[in-house]
Amino acid sequence: MNFIIPFIVGWCGTGWPWHIHVPGGGGGGGDPGDPWPGCTVCGGILGGIAAIIFEIVLAQQLAEVGFGGHLAFDFFAGSFAVGLVGGALRLIGGNKMAARR
Repeated sequence: MNFIIPFIVGWCGTGWPWHIHVPGGGGGGGDPGDPWPGCTVCGGILGGIAAIIFEIVLAQQLAEVGFGGHLAFDFFAGSFAVGLVGGALRLIGGNKMAARR
C-alpha cells in the first residue's frame, strides 16, 4: 500500500494521455508515454514501476524531503524511465519503429 502513490505519480510523469487523437488528423507519432507501438499503457506501467524502484533504492536519500519532494521525485523518475527506454528502443529500431505506428 505504501507504493500506490509513487506508482500513480510515476505514471503521471510519463505524460500519458495528455492529448486526444483526432481521427483523420495529422501529426503522426504516438503518445510520449508510448515506447512500444501498439501498447498504450506500457509507458505508464513502466513509469509507475520505475518510480517504485527508485523509491526503494534511494530511500535513505529521500528520507527528509517530505511529501512534495517524493511526489516531484516520483514524477520525474517515471518521466526519465519512459524517455530512456523509449529513446533506446527508437535508437535500436531506427526507422522500423516509426513505420510501425
